[in-house]
Amino acid sequence: MADPLANGTLNGDRYTQYKNINVYGKLRADQIISPLSAPVAVSGDTTITAQSGFYDVDASGGDVTITLPTFDSEQQYIVRRMNLSGGNVIVDAGASTVNGSATQTISAQYTVLTIVACTTEWGII
Repeated sequence: MADPLANGTLNGDRYTQYKNINVYGKLRADQIISPLSAPVAVSGDTTITAQSGFYDVDASGGDVTITLPTFDSEQQYIVRRMNLSGGNVIVDAGASTVNGSATQTISAQYTVLTIVACTTEWGII
């Protein structure tokens, strides 16, 4: 069987390979968050305005809400809870949903949500 990626297309969509990750459709390789990207430290309620980013959240003083921006098909975010005790990290989808819910809660230390724009809502991968 021929490799479906051998000619640089899959079902008519162009793809790019970046650090052994195949990227299809609108998500471009330059939009993938590098593992070396410096996380943004957050300790209070925050509304994300960047196209993509990595957020280390300290909710030791109580719940912290991270609100996602308006849904766009080319966005992705990593949100990690850093604190052992105290509050939870709440990811609010704003006007959209994350895996069908208005919010997602991170309740354990070092738990990571990788959130990407899917077809009609935010998804967790």
